[in-house]
Amino acid sequence: MDKKRASFIKASLAMLGTVVGAGTFALPAAMHEMGILAGTIAFWAMALVVLATHLLYTEIVLRNAQSEAHRLPAQAGAVLGPWGRRVAYISHPAQVIGSSFIYLILGGQFLSVLASRWFGLAPMPLFWQVAFWVGGAATIFIGLKLVARVEAWFTWLLVGLLILSVILYLPRVSGSLFLVSHWPVVPTSLGVILFSLFGWQAIPEVSAIAGHDRKKTRIAVVIGSLGAAFLVWIFGVFAYAAIGTALGNDASQLATGLPSAWFWILPAVGFLAVATSFLILAQDLKAMLHLDLKFPKALAWAVALGAPGSLLFLTSRNFLSSVDIVGAVITAFNAILISLIAFVLFRKARDGTHRRWIIVPILCILVFSAVIIRRLWAGVG
Repeated sequence: MDKKRASFIKASLAMLGTVVGAGTFALPAAMHEMGILAGTIAFWAMALVVLATHLLYTEIVLRNAQSEAHRLPAQAGAVLGPWGRRVAYISHPAQVIGSSFIYLILGGQFLSVLASRWFGLAPMPLFWQVAFWVGGAATIFIGLKLVARVEAWFTWLLVGLLILSVILYLPRVSGSLFLVSHWPVVPTSLGVILFSLFGWQAIPEVSAIAGHDRKKTRIAVVIGSLGAAFLVWIFGVFAYAAIGTALGNDASQLATGLPSAWFWILPAVGFLAVATSFLILAQDLKAMLHLDLKFPKALAWAVALGAPGSLLFLTSRNFLSSVDIVGAVITAFNAILISLIAFVLFRKARDGTHRRWIIVPILCILVFSAVIIRRLWAGVG
């Protein structure tokens, strides 16, 4: 019984730890834009849609638990046919590369803050972003197995530091900000919300940890998704309420709402949130390129590590706008693909239970399509 309970807790933590990442540190700025009241309503409405998508993907993963279709392109190909596989071979790597690029931006920003405060060095975000990139690559080749063994402990530490950060924000919170709403801005902030909530990449691991037991896997996904959503939301609300209108788009500014002696907590939380995620995503992309597309192993690693690193020099390193674009376009597109796979599976199912839930993927497709159209329209405008 203790072993089963431990595996269930580990599965829930795997889900929670994947969701709580770089998007957590973009949400306070989104709350600033939307206002806490409007932002909270929008956040939890999207959290329910994301949870539904996570559960749809759980059904897809459980259906393929005993097959070789462990990654989204193979799952799309198995259900939608060759065109689905080809689309996923573009959209899935795009999300991994975009997310890894965001992790490099954030990790470097927090390393720069620590170097500045502890060693008196001038802020050099690009230097530390490259250092984070090089350190991540070295860790992959030297100590990835060690990272896997301590991942659960990192998640517990991350949760503890997030809660401690909220407690430290409390004395500086301005109560008047809690009733502020800027409803017209809400649609333009949905990309940040989506990026802060999605963690579907962890679901195959969650299923494996839970022994591919349907009930345990579903419950672990629900607990991990909602637990992570609560942590992200409470951090976003209280970080903004403590800093107020002085909060800008740079995630390192979140430390200004903490007592000076505790400034290091936010960089530490940020580093923990993105370091393991960067390593796991790089490994996932390398596996897809090597095992599915038959890239030579060296070339697969070069693409998995080189693509996000090269973006540091090829595009703007604006943290918030990068989160918004990846969340509102690429993440939302993959969510549509997941929902479409689930729709086809439910429609073909002989089980009446699945047929009764066919409306869920349809609603998810409509919501995510609206998010993409709104973001692309804003970009054109």
